[in-house]
Amino acid sequence: MLLDIVNHGMKAKLLIDRITDPETTKRFKQLLSNMSETDVCVWEIGAHQGYYSLIAANILESNNDIHAIEPDLRNVERIKKNAELNKYENITVHPIAVGSEYGQTSIQLSNRTYLSKVGESEGETTVVNIMPFDELIDDSDRPLIIRLDAEYYEKEILSGMSKLLQSKRDIVIFGELHHSKDYTGSDILSELKYYDFEYEILEDISVEKAEEANKNIEFFAERHYK
Repeated sequence: MLLDIVNHGMKAKLLIDRITDPETTKRFKQLLSNMSETDVCVWEIGAHQGYYSLIAANILESNNDIHAIEPDLRNVERIKKNAELNKYENITVHPIAVGSEYGQTSIQLSNRTYLSKVGESEGETTVVNIMPFDELIDDSDRPLIIRLDAEYYEKEILSGMSKLLQSKRDIVIFGELHHSKDYTGSDILSELKYYDFEYEILEDISVEKAEEANKNIEFFAERHYK
């Protein structure tokens, strides 16, 4: 995997340990292994270097679709290179942001590229295209596995997938909660619960503390109708 270890000490740790977010990675791999013979579609929203997309491509058969959404073009090139290095041809990279509506928005470019933030206009910025997630997915009934790590933009992304959330489609979300000036983790979890998701926190912390925490918290949410 091609990593930017000069600007990101945590990525050097990934290079050594070959894993990040251990509990999430473990659960993600287990789920994919259990569904390896199922026609499933995987989406990594806020893909950075494509860590979860690469895991999915390694486990799933080549006829399964894997999509990486990443608005920072520095990361986009890294994802493409990582797919090429591993000879994975079923990863589609979308160099856009997803949100509540069509248009363009600014993205704040951080030197630590995993911290670039959509919708922020301070500091060094660039403009990216943005669209609702509902407009990207197909209308089949294939199960969806979504990795969501959008650096304080989760609520806007959920607004742009309202059609999907209202559907009867089986969905699993591996996400990272953030606490922003506009919402807390409880807003995200409550919305998922409203749409019939059951969730658990993949951290050594209570649900109540996770809902209010002003730090990144890994969670797992799923709903199944079939």
